[in-house]
Amino acid sequence: MPCPVDVEIPRIFGIYNQYKLNGSLRHFKRFYEMIPADSRADACVSCGKCVKVCPQKLEIPKLMKQIAKEAKG
Repeated sequence: MPCPVDVEIPRIFGIYNQYKLNGSLRHFKRFYEMIPADSRADACVSCGKCVKVCPQKLEIPKLMKQIAKEAKG
């Protein structure tokens, strides 16, 4: 995981993808909040290092902002 601020990118995506499959915001928030606060999506500093090595070429910083917003909503 190439995140210099230790955002748990694979774990966050796993939880988020499960939420999108089952539609349970309550479960998403419960599992998301188990991640240490300093490793959650809103800790992303948008440095882009993860984008350079992402095999799927995802815009990870943009997605982290979206996930953080949904986690608060």
